[in-house]
Amino acid sequence: MPPPSQPTDACRSRALVIDRAWRGLGPGLESLSGPGGAPLTRTVKLIVLPLIVRPSLCPELAADFLEPAQAARLDALVQESGARLRATAQWFTLLKKTRRALGIVAGHPQDLYFQRCFELATEYGAPSAGADAVARGVVEDVADAGGGRTVEALKGHLADGARRARLDEELAAEWADRHPVAADVGVAVALTGEVLEACGAARPVGNSPQYTAMVEAGHGGLFGRALWAHADEVWGVEELPAHLGLTARQAPPRPEVGRAASTALVSALRSTGYNEKGQLTLHSHQRRCRLERYGAGVTRVPRAAVGPV
Repeated sequence: MPPPSQPTDACRSRALVIDRAWRGLGPGLESLSGPGGAPLTRTVKLIVLPLIVRPSLCPELAADFLEPAQAARLDALVQESGARLRATAQWFTLLKKTRRALGIVAGHPQDLYFQRCFELATEYGAPSAGADAVARGVVEDVADAGGGRTVEALKGHLADGARRARLDEELAAEWADRHPVAADVGVAVALTGEVLEACGAARPVGNSPQYTAMVEAGHGGLFGRALWAHADEVWGVEELPAHLGLTARQAPPRPEVGRAASTALVSALRSTGYNEKGQLTLHSHQRRCRLERYGAGVTRVPRAAVGPV
């Protein structure tokens, strides 16, 4: 998608064009609209943009601000889809009713059904004879698509006390464990220096031999651990070098089994230092998860480490 264009006196906001075109369609869109009559955020995100506007096929409509000709084209696309959108709203109402009748509560109905309802509207038009059976089939198909991998299933899995205790023990060990630096620190430092020197040299497209060797030998993780645990051997001083922008933040508390990490925890993890030249991320405490697990050369905290367990 091209970068957003800058607003001018002639340009119109794409969001505003969609809003006005939507309101111009009249009644029948209540289940896809907010209290004020504007399209819901998910309506725009899941239906209007990908299925009607289709910016990938119409790049002139992908910018945030449109010239008058493009704004008129966008308005026409929404207006042309009026009947299909009203049928989509009717299908969505029917699918929600069917969902309640089946006792399904997992997932957000808009996320699960908006695009399926647009497909139904395209294939069948508005719901008519036999629509109840079609709606039931769609709702059951969507429910089965997760293969039982739902929040409720996870809660049931963790309801077993012994299993929960074992997972909690494993999580605690992984969160705190870190192998000591057993290899020769000097080798890792020397090879890292070669990589840094190679970064500024003209070379063919692709990784330098030094960088490839560093990755294959796992020296990225080794250098990170050495720098944190033995800074004096690497830099000649005990403290971490401030000019690298590394953090001395203490490791945040680990998430509990069955609970997502807080935004504060995610922010703390993301604030760990990153040395662009060294291609390293250094964790914020001596006893953190093993760096080599997250890749040699570039070491990052995976999303799984801060998400639900």
